[in-house]
Amino acid sequence: MKFRIVNRAAQLKAWLAFIDINPTKHDTTAGLHSAFNDAGKSFCEQGLSLSWDKMQGLIIQTNL
Repeated sequence: MKFRIVNRAAQLKAWLAFIDINPTKHDTTAGLHSAFNDAGKSFCEQGLSLSWDKMQGLIIQTNL
């Protein structure tokens, strides 16, 4: 059995990286897609699924 500890600071860091993706910095849609994929992988690696409640919590936590 693999235990996974979800660190709130790591979640916020992943969230900030996700919302900071700037489409104008990518020359192609493939590059933009890759940036979103990388951000999504960081959520999966932490075992964090982005339910609506969790997204709201991250938004609120980011703005405190």
